[in-house]
Amino acid sequence: MRRTGTLLATLALALLLVAGCRTAAPPAEAQPATTTTTTPATPAPSSPWPDDGPPGVLAAISTQHFPDHDRVVFQFHGAMPPEATIRFASRITEDPSDKPVPLLGNTFVAVVFHGARLDNAGAENDPIKVLRYAGPTRLTPRYTILQELAVSGDFEAVLSFGLGLAGVARLDTSAPAGSGSVILDLWMTSAT
Repeated sequence: MRRTGTLLATLALALLLVAGCRTAAPPAEAQPATTTTTTPATPAPSSPWPDDGPPGVLAAISTQHFPDHDRVVFQFHGAMPPEATIRFASRITEDPSDKPVPLLGNTFVAVVFHGARLDNAGAENDPIKVLRYAGPTRLTPRYTILQELAVSGDFEAVLSFGLGLAGVARLDTSAPAGSGSVILDLWMTSAT
């Protein structure tokens, strides 16, 4: 009888320990600093650029500052934006020379668009139909998170950018259907 009581007490203790080990989702500080989602938290701006040119040619770059995040919008001609790869990098280099690209900031993000370019001169025989990006290739907004942005390469239909950030940020991307744009939101984290 004493053995049954000890066994029941041990079983009850084990159940309490198991129940006590359950925890809620980890706090925000424990979440990874980088994530990618496809739904922007802030509504995307409507595209000012009609589907008016060869897809993949950069039409505009814009930046915005919000109280809790900064935004970069890469606008391309055509309804579908090129495929993007976005990642943190220890440094930003030019493509293809591999020379360093100086940027303000303590943390760097490489943004690479495959099937994109600054102009279509290499693919267009008629000079009248050549479309060129006419905007700046370097922006220095000095926002809370986004410090600077620069084109780091335009080679063989791969268009690259480097972003200099004040610190680690959460990265969210979206590509609204039919807009030809890629939106990159940079969210403050406790490390920023």
